[in-house]
Amino acid sequence: MKTITILFLLFTFMIIFAQESIDIYSKDVGKFLEFNLAEHRKKAWESYQKEDFEAAAEYYLLLLQHDLSDNNSIYNLACFYGLLGKAELAAEFFGKAFKAGFKDVDHIKNDPDFEKMKDAEIFQKVLKLITKLAEKEKPNIQYRTRNFQYSSI
Repeated sequence: MKTITILFLLFTFMIIFAQESIDIYSKDVGKFLEFNLAEHRKKAWESYQKEDFEAAAEYYLLLLQHDLSDNNSIYNLACFYGLLGKAELAAEFFGKAFKAGFKDVDHIKNDPDFEKMKDAEIFQKVLKLITKLAEKEKPNIQYRTRNFQYSSI
């Protein structure tokens, strides 16, 4: 019985996490290219203006399924989770935004969208981590003038 249970769980796990195959010859294979990014950004902004943060988050999640590199959309998603009081999700997504290229740590620290969770442990932990990473990433700019060398650090 134990073996059957283990095999069933393994089989279930494989089904859940199996990658979807793509039929490269299907007439609908490129359908995802018709996704209108601008329209979804507009709807996300309109939802934000109406303070419907859940709808705005949904639009940004749809946008990000089509453009993983859009660090501003990732950051906006973090803001919506902040406005909804979801500290773990807000921290996760502003961490992801930083990883994707959103490097304005001072903006994150002062953004009123995160007011509800500024004191949350997870928020502070991720903020501290990205602050350290941002400091490491600052360029060490050096200037040479004749025989003198100046450094910005």
